[in-house]
Amino acid sequence: MGKNIFYLIIFVMIAFLVIDLFFIFARRAPFEIVYYRTNMEYDYDGNATFTTVAGLFFKDPRKRESYRETYLKNSKETFQEYFKKVGEEVGRDIIPVSFDSTVTVRSGILEISETAFLKNIAVKKDGAIDTSMGSLTLNIVGDSEVSLRIPEGATIVSIDPTPTSIVGKTIKWRPKGPMLFPRVIFKKK
Repeated sequence: MGKNIFYLIIFVMIAFLVIDLFFIFARRAPFEIVYYRTNMEYDYDGNATFTTVAGLFFKDPRKRESYRETYLKNSKETFQEYFKKVGEEVGRDIIPVSFDSTVTVRSGILEISETAFLKNIAVKKDGAIDTSMGSLTLNIVGDSEVSLRIPEGATIVSIDPTPTSIVGKTIKWRPKGPMLFPRVIFKKK
């Protein structure tokens, strides 16, 4: 009898493992991120314009079309809800002032371009602007680049994580995986 219970427990554990694996793969996104570019341009008031371009490859053109239609219907609401949650997490009222997006298909790649102006996205304290978003992580895959531009006349106080390059007032990262949202502290010269 003891052996039967042991085998039953092993069988139940294997069954749960198979079910868990099925749900993990079923929830997987129907696309692969081919490229991702985001540019954040900050001002001295803690506001910024975010411009993002992402290329998504779908094996199934029907899923690509379905995703495109869903995105076009829900993108603005999803964007506003996302920054409301981020604001709650970092303890400030981030206000999406404007949001514009375009969706095109190029050589089988669904390209999504978004431009948004966000108020109160950075913290202004003692004459310095801090772009930190707490523990927010950018889950980046594929060919990716994150850039952050500070205003003319600004000087950098600190940068984390270490950037790939700094050209003029633009700081760039080319992450190979998840990256903590850039914390750049800058102020007027």
